[in-house]
Amino acid sequence: MKTSANKLLDELRVITLWVIERGRVFEQLPTQTMLEQPSPESWNIVQCLEHLNLYGDFYLPEIESRALKAGKVQGDYEFRSGILGNYSANSMLPKDDKVRKMKTFKDKDPSKLDLQCEVVFARFFKQQERFLELLESCRSVDLNRTKTSTTLKYLSFKLGDTLRFVIYHHKRHIWQANNILKALNQEQQEKELSELIH
Repeated sequence: MKTSANKLLDELRVITLWVIERGRVFEQLPTQTMLEQPSPESWNIVQCLEHLNLYGDFYLPEIESRALKAGKVQGDYEFRSGILGNYSANSMLPKDDKVRKMKTFKDKDPSKLDLQCEVVFARFFKQQERFLELLESCRSVDLNRTKTSTTLKYLSFKLGDTLRFVIYHHKRHIWQANNILKALNQEQQEKELSELIH
């Protein structure tokens, strides 16, 4: 993938603003709805957000430290995605309203954690605001030459691909949370209809 660096950062900013906006919608839901699972093997909405928080704990300091040490650039330039970075970033995005299932690392799996909704949401919004700040500060950083570590040992991406991967990952799990809410609403509507009929 080749694109203007500023255009890429603008796209990622728009996605992050959407992620925050959807988070605000989820925050207004009744606690029971936030914690309800559509099926025993699926996550609930709060778990989706905590999963993003767990990744943010790694990627926020990593991106920030690499961006601070990076060579500075002025003006716009072409960002050229790496082969593996591009593949990894694109694999996060839903295609035809479906996401490819992926195994979650144990330390990033929220299903065994005792989660408090207020704490999860506070961490989530704080991290998303920090991502917005980092996207802005990355406008003066070379997204091609600056490399970052990833959660996969021995694998590094160009900074531009890391930003894409992380923010597309946010989009993936907010999309998942939206689908959870739709499924719960569908179940509620079917239950109400069933009560009307009987």
